[in-house]
Amino acid sequence: MKVGGQADLPLTYAGAGAARFSNIVVTQNEQYAQTCPSGVAPPTPYTVTIKNTGNYRAYIYFLAAEQTPLGVWWAIPMTDPSSSWIEANGTMTITMTPQNWIACNGTTYNMRLMANTGQGTTQNLVLTDTVN
Repeated sequence: MKVGGQADLPLTYAGAGAARFSNIVVTQNEQYAQTCPSGVAPPTPYTVTIKNTGNYRAYIYFLAAEQTPLGVWWAIPMTDPSSSWIEANGTMTITMTPQNWIACNGTTYNMRLMANTGQGTTQNLVLTDTVN
C-alpha cells in the first residue's frame, strides 16, 4: 500500500542479538506403549519429558487428555504444566496417571500439549499412550 507516494517498506527484525525463537520437542515418551501389570487395569503412571530447544522461553498454556464420549478424562496429569514457562534449553516433566477404568485392550489414548512461542506462534504437540 502506498502512502503519500511511498512504496511499502519491508519489516525485518531490528533488535539486538538473535530473534526470539522457541521450539518444544518431546524427549521422552511421545508415543508411549505400556502393558497393565499382570494384565490388570489400570496401567501405571508414566512420565513425558519436553524440552525447549530455542533461545527464548515458551509458555505452556494447555494440556488436555482425550475424553471418553461421556466427557471423562482418560488420564490426569500429576503435575499440571498449564500456565507454566519453559525456559530456553529448559526441560519439563509431566507425570500422567491413567484412570482406573482404562482397559488393557490395545486402545490408544491421546493428549495434547500447546505452547505460545517466542516468535508469536502456537505450537501443538499430540502425545499417545497405547495400553495393552
